[in-house]
Amino acid sequence: MPQTGPAGPAPDLGPALRWHAGWALALAAAAVVLWLTVPWTGGTGLALAAGAAPALGLLIVRNYDGPRLRFGLIIAWALAGAAAASLTGGVAGPLAVWCLAPIVAAGLVGG
Repeated sequence: MPQTGPAGPAPDLGPALRWHAGWALALAAAAVVLWLTVPWTGGTGLALAAGAAPALGLLIVRNYDGPRLRFGLIIAWALAGAAAASLTGGVAGPLAVWCLAPIVAAGLVGG
């Protein structure tokens, strides 16, 4: 059952769960490909783990939907994006675009 808030009912988490599962699988595939093809740099593995953490977190706590979970998910995406970018070169690094992840997460969960 979708949650309601000041802006009306929140969207169902079904599409968000599928997107998060796909994100986690894509990062797992990227980790395997990188591990098999190129030497890991200092923060590569940690950056991929940080990027997958919010997606895995939602998949684990999906049965506890509510405003707190949705807000926490957006915060988790913000922290994960910042951590991944920091580990791979900051705002000039290849994962700097992950700092936009909270915007995507907010769109998916109705934030």
